[in-house]
Amino acid sequence: MRVSNDGASLLRVFAARQIATAISEAEFVDHAEAPVVAHERLTTRRFDQAPVTQDGRLVGWVSTSTLKAANNVKSVLRPLSRSALVSGQSPISQVLELLAKDGFVFVVGEGGIDGFVTPSDLDRHAVRSHFYLLVAGIELLLAEAVRTAVHPDVVLARVHGDVRARWEAAYAANSETSPVEYLYLQDLAELFLSHSAEGASPWGKGLRDKLTAICQFRPTVMHPARPLMSGRNASQLATLSRAAEEVSTALATLTSVSSIP
Repeated sequence: MRVSNDGASLLRVFAARQIATAISEAEFVDHAEAPVVAHERLTTRRFDQAPVTQDGRLVGWVSTSTLKAANNVKSVLRPLSRSALVSGQSPISQVLELLAKDGFVFVVGEGGIDGFVTPSDLDRHAVRSHFYLLVAGIELLLAEAVRTAVHPDVVLARVHGDVRARWEAAYAANSETSPVEYLYLQDLAELFLSHSAEGASPWGKGLRDKLTAICQFRPTVMHPARPLMSGRNASQLATLSRAAEEVSTALATLTSVSSIP
């Protein structure tokens, strides 16, 4: 996904504030609360983390699992001074990186800290939309590269079944554009990689593996019934986001020339 000259980017459409839990709706742990009591309460309500207050002031956060054996809340508290904070306008990609590292991110608005993000928030719609834009951008760039470098007959050989019938109907009606338009991401990627020289800069094994990972992730992104976090953690989602951006950048550079290396 390329950044425009004014610095704007589609990746900034979805921001931290869109996936944050409002502080006003939070389940707090009090600094003076017995850890075992806090642990039971948070576990019952299925919270893996919670913000901590002292005398009505926000002082940090705790992981629920650490409370069970703690002598006091202070001993397992992550204070604000050592916590991750982002602006409510920060892009999802930045939140993913911080969650992968810290496990909890406070979100800052105009009046101070007004929300927070935990790994459980990564199944929210804005995160899926973030990945949807990345995957769609890669699909468009791959289609452009394949259309330029691969003979239409080779592309058409990849079109099968009902999709082939639709193409043939469009062809008969003189309304088809290109068989490339009838391919899914996996087919586009395989055609692209088969016509790209192994080891050619920048398409060495690293980028090839990242493109393959994005193809495998696509069905989850495109189907809301498949949770993004099912079988994954925040670190893995951050890695996938980073990989998609790298693949997009490489493809955008590639499609500015006339052929695949």
